[in-house]
Amino acid sequence: MTPSPLATLAACLAYRDAPAPAAWEPVLQLATDHRLASALVARLRGKGAVPNVPAIVLPNGIRTVTAQLDLIWQAHLERTATLTAHLTELVAAMNAAGLEPILLKGGRALATGAPEWRSMRDLDLLLPGRDAARAHEVALGLGYRPNPGSTEKAGKHHFQPLFRDDFPGWIEIHSRAATHRAEGLLPTPLLAAMTSPVTLGPARARVLTGPAHTLHALIHHHVGHRGDKGGAFDLKGLFEFTADLRSLTAAERETLLSLALRHPRLLAALDLWLAGAHTLFALPVEPPFTLVPDAIARAARALARTETPGTRYGGVGEEIAFASDATRLVRQPTGHTPLGRLALRGKILTSMFRPMIDLFGAQPDQ
Repeated sequence: MTPSPLATLAACLAYRDAPAPAAWEPVLQLATDHRLASALVARLRGKGAVPNVPAIVLPNGIRTVTAQLDLIWQAHLERTATLTAHLTELVAAMNAAGLEPILLKGGRALATGAPEWRSMRDLDLLLPGRDAARAHEVALGLGYRPNPGSTEKAGKHHFQPLFRDDFPGWIEIHSRAATHRAEGLLPTPLLAAMTSPVTLGPARARVLTGPAHTLHALIHHHVGHRGDKGGAFDLKGLFEFTADLRSLTAAERETLLSLALRHPRLLAALDLWLAGAHTLFALPVEPPFTLVPDAIARAARALARTETPGTRYGGVGEEIAFASDATRLVRQPTGHTPLGRLALRGKILTSMFRPMIDLFGAQPDQ
């Protein structure tokens, strides 16, 4: 049976050798649709799997696959250079105002240079608390403005997205690292304490450590963007998670696991995404991580929904049941007794229905 475009793209990205696709166009289109085209080029080059055909542009404009790959990579490098220049300008202006932002997600990749292939539409800068308002004013002073027609609106954790004519995307100034639901699982003060300094030319910023970044990005997709409710993976997010996990040292993997053990839903999400990364991208599973049978089964269902988007699915019940499984709860520091597991199940329910609980006056779960 002919592999699906998703299976073929995943094989090209995977951490194992794979035969070249019979048809490249569907693979390139799917990679572009999921903003993984630059990652595809980098992985093919890294594995020595670029097709052995000349890079030619025909008179009618049609390009051979190698010419298409070259074009994708050149466009990526040019966009990355533009984003880096604007980020440097923005961070330097914040430094002049006495501010040192924490660069999240794509901004972290620009500052550290890894992974080189990461694509991004926007830049997220975290300045906890009142510093976010000051940073927002700095951005306005540089000519950035809200766009009323943008589909990206302000959330409780960041200001209105800001645009500028010469900037290929938008910026978001965050007062908190994640959405309301995700904040209860991975609080901003905890993440802000797990940073290291970085420079962009004369500008100074901070970035999350590898373990903190990996878990924050996972929760951004799984909870912040409601992967838990939709029951599917964000394909770009899953591949970035795969690469992030591969980049961690043994000590950093231990730190990541200790972070995940702070909340039963963090551990459940890590189990699920580890299984998804192993299944789709052949991620080698290294200690202290292991593949868990129920996570493998759930990841298979999530990947099936990822391949057929638009399917209506209410994943809240599955998320609760998965996180509440007794064999997973006993891995928690307080999960060795029936009473401890009962308390953990209450913590899971509280995190799932946190917006309604807060509406009636309960304090956020920190």
